[in-house]
Amino acid sequence: MNLKITKKKFTALILLFLLPLASMAASKKSKGPAVNLGALLALTGPIEGMVPPILDSVKMAADEINKNGGILGGRELKLTVGDSKCSAEGGADAAKKLVNINKVSGIVGALCSGASTAAASGVAVPAGVVMISPASTAPTLTTLKDNDLFYRVIPSDAYQGIYLANLVLKKGIKKVSMTFVNNDYGVGLAKSFRDNYKKAGGQIVAESKHEDKKASYRSELATLRKGGPEALVLIAYSEGSGQTIMRQALENKFFNRFVGADGMISEKLVKRIGVKQLKSSFFSRPVASKTRAATKWEKNFGQFSKHKLKSIFAREAYDAAMILALAIQKGGSDDRATVKANIRAVSKAPGEIIEPGEWKKAVELIAAGKDINYNGAAGDHELDKNGDVPGVFGEFVVQMGNSFKQVK
Repeated sequence: MNLKITKKKFTALILLFLLPLASMAASKKSKGPAVNLGALLALTGPIEGMVPPILDSVKMAADEINKNGGILGGRELKLTVGDSKCSAEGGADAAKKLVNINKVSGIVGALCSGASTAAASGVAVPAGVVMISPASTAPTLTTLKDNDLFYRVIPSDAYQGIYLANLVLKKGIKKVSMTFVNNDYGVGLAKSFRDNYKKAGGQIVAESKHEDKKASYRSELATLRKGGPEALVLIAYSEGSGQTIMRQALENKFFNRFVGADGMISEKLVKRIGVKQLKSSFFSRPVASKTRAATKWEKNFGQFSKHKLKSIFAREAYDAAMILALAIQKGGSDDRATVKANIRAVSKAPGEIIEPGEWKKAVELIAAGKDINYNGAAGDHELDKNGDVPGVFGEFVVQMGNSFKQVK
């Protein structure tokens, strides 16, 4: 008997042996096509420094789902990221790709309010795609004609304006100047602050609506300093006009005390302006209450990501992704209409509580026909008829180490 086997025949035999194994591995890995979820984030633009931990948090949600049996009976949850550039045009363009090319079943985002408005109105709503924003706070989004397709897990600036106005007055500051970026976020928050500050007895001696990305704001600042303001209320983005205005105000000794909101809270701002220059300034932003769900997320995120737990909007991004995934699982389909029909069903009482990291438990309860109620890292997210949630706000100051510290 001739036992001699050529190299070519040996390779062929090996392939014949390995192909069935590869096929078995593939079938074991995923039981059907991937379920596509979009994330519409501002990877570039005036808040790009805030985005890495937000993206990590969405990735963590997908990772937890895929490591715990997948979605819809073992299918992979695939995440596709689009860059809104924190602009209306960029938001619409990125949304078109996610909706029409990537065929996503739902979208986490956008972050900036203008990008959310354009993406929802021009793309997602006509296509029947649900969007859940973790960061868009403009009051105008409450009344957006969205056919019940746009939600947010962050409170409206209608509330932040009240909080910020009261905070300024509690500091004994009764006269301010204000400048705000000319977009949905800036205009909406400025109106809320203005109305509530004046109503409570404060005086705005001068204000201006400014355009982003200008090289100089010195002439506006020279006007804003007149009338004896005790601080400058600066509503803008930290890596856009906000940083430039703050730097030029300090260089020209127009102002040395600033009041800001969530758009200004970035470690890059502190590194570039300096801790000493900001020691008398303070800021507001939505915060999560200390709950069991929040603690679970903190533990998991600390193990998954290199970014700090204090990162703004990261909790909300995780929650947005989980609500979308739970809606798909409960509906038993990644069909867009099914996702829409189940958003509120998975995030409101009554129902058995589901917290971060409990995907497997949620799947088992849904399979048993039980109602679930997702309590997230940033709150319980009882969505109202407009797709809004209430929230809690905190005061932040700058501390050594180039970071922000919550003090109230």
